Amino acid sequence: MNCQAFCTAGSYQIKNLAERLKAHYTVVLHKDALHVEIPHQGSFGDVFLFAYGACVFWNVPREGVDMLLSAIREF
Repeated sequence: MNCQAFCTAGSYQIKNLAERLKAHYTVVLHKDALHVEIPHQGSFGDVFLFAYGACVFWNVPREGVDMLLSAIREF
């Protein structure tokens, strides 16, 4: 299983980010984090985005990681 972690910001606008991602993925908003399920080869990868600007990807292919990192840039 592949695991990657990044710190890409000082913080994320977590509620706005959740609304944007819900259009494409299954998203669960927790107090200070989002859990996003990314479909991948008949199963799912998991992404956790933390309000303090960090994100962790499990079982997400590099293309999916790059795409999501690009999508969250504005938040």
